[in-house]
Amino acid sequence: MINVHSHILYGVDDGSENLEQSIDMLNECAKQGITDLVLTPHYRGAFKQSYQKLKEKFDEFSLLVKEQNLNINLYLGQEITYRDSFFDLYKAGEFGGINGGRYVLIEFDFHKSIDYSNVMHEIKLMNLVPIIAHPERYDHFTLADACEIRQIGGMIQVNAESIVGKNRHRYKKLINAMFKEGLVDIVAGDEHYSRPILMEKAYKHVLKHFGEDAAKVTFYINAKKVIKG
Repeated sequence: MINVHSHILYGVDDGSENLEQSIDMLNECAKQGITDLVLTPHYRGAFKQSYQKLKEKFDEFSLLVKEQNLNINLYLGQEITYRDSFFDLYKAGEFGGINGGRYVLIEFDFHKSIDYSNVMHEIKLMNLVPIIAHPERYDHFTLADACEIRQIGGMIQVNAESIVGKNRHRYKKLINAMFKEGLVDIVAGDEHYSRPILMEKAYKHVLKHFGEDAAKVTFYINAKKVIKG
């Protein structure tokens, strides 16, 4: 599996607090079959380190991970909370795409409705490909929104925890509908140290309920394309 959404880079957001926690999380990821992992620290609120600053921390962390002989490839990205200043901040170099490429992981307000179509068009005009982080968790998100985002050229990323975690029943109807309509592009972990890592369990669920092709596409094929740009 390839995971494009995680909070395992320590000391930069509300994910891992220290190196020991990060190594524990990486060991569990590798145990569950994750071969490639994108570290995507938050850019929001109190967590506003620029992409360049994160790159310095990421390079240091990558060297430490190599010393642990962990069989997992690491890449850098960001989970960017959308705001009106998104475009100015991107042009100023505050944000970066996954593995330095065109794909950007974007989180929206959980409780405030938004014109996804307008935002997607503006991001596409910047020659970026938006990946919408865990939209099943947004109060106002609908199947019609997912269809519109996909038609414009955006991608939909669903959390493994939303599929098999303790709150799965809250998100079940929308997730099932998106899978049946082929609207889920990527399943990712969104791991924080305070949350269980559920990628393997989610993979088995998708394999059982939606088939082998859906599992391969959402846990590996599309994520590989994102990393390669």
